[in-house]
Amino acid sequence: MDIEEFRDTGEFVVAVTRWRATGKGSGIAVNRRAADIYEFRGGKIVTVTLGYPPDLHAALEAVGLDE
Repeated sequence: MDIEEFRDTGEFVVAVTRWRATGKGSGIAVNRRAADIYEFRGGKIVTVTLGYPPDLHAALEAVGLDE
C-alpha cells in the first residue's frame, strides 16, 4: 500500500491509498485506489475505515468535514 495523498484534520487523518497485490495461487493482480480514514484520540489510532471512494473530498465528507 502506498499513500498518494493525505489530510490531517486533527481528529482524523484521511489518506488516499493505492493497494497492489498478486494472488499467490491465481497470479491475478489487484491494483485498487481507495481513501482510508484513521480516527485518533489521545495520539492513538482508535478506528480505521478502509475503502471509501478513491478521492479525498468524498472521504472528508464521510467524516463530516468539508475541504
